[in-house]
Amino acid sequence: MTLPISAKQMEVLNAFRAFAEEHGRTPSVRELAKLLGRAPSTIHQFLTTLEERGIFVNDEGAHGWRLAEADAAPVARAAAPEIVQVPLLGRIAAGRPIEAVADGSESVAVARSIAREGTFALQVRGNSMIDDHVLDGDLVLIQPQDSVDDGDIAVALLDDGGATLKRVYREKSGQIRLQPANAEMQPIYVDHVTIQGKVVGLIRDLR
Repeated sequence: MTLPISAKQMEVLNAFRAFAEEHGRTPSVRELAKLLGRAPSTIHQFLTTLEERGIFVNDEGAHGWRLAEADAAPVARAAAPEIVQVPLLGRIAAGRPIEAVADGSESVAVARSIAREGTFALQVRGNSMIDDHVLDGDLVLIQPQDSVDDGDIAVALLDDGGATLKRVYREKSGQIRLQPANAEMQPIYVDHVTIQGKVVGLIRDLR
């Protein structure tokens, strides 16, 4: 009998099955990591644990992981695949504010657990958030909301139409500080800002 598995392990299992059904082959560890927005080493740990529980078999090689048919099928059917598509709405500056670009012509596959209703993705441009491990070229997942707590990373729209990705703080003076996570950059102080959403996840291409 297959041992119970955790919600996160189930998420990896469902993502593995969804990828295989869509592409006609099993995913590599890197592909699975990209799909779930996690580090390959973390995904490898999950797969190894699931192998110990008789759900996966490792035949070695880039695409060596496969389901152990006798044990994995009943578990995999216990929950629907938890992968959804969220729109990629353009780019956002992690540096000086730039005009936001939004066309919605592309989408990104992410785990349902981090994609609530209305969640969308933006591609990061710039290096002002590197100390928070948000790098140029990363995709950030945004949950739309018009306010955030102090210290949250948010998409901030300035009065001049520029958009930027920063940590938001309310100063005693009444101003709003948009704080970069880069020791070489200075914060932006504004009297008013429109919050368009909070960062709830990150996807990085490690190829």
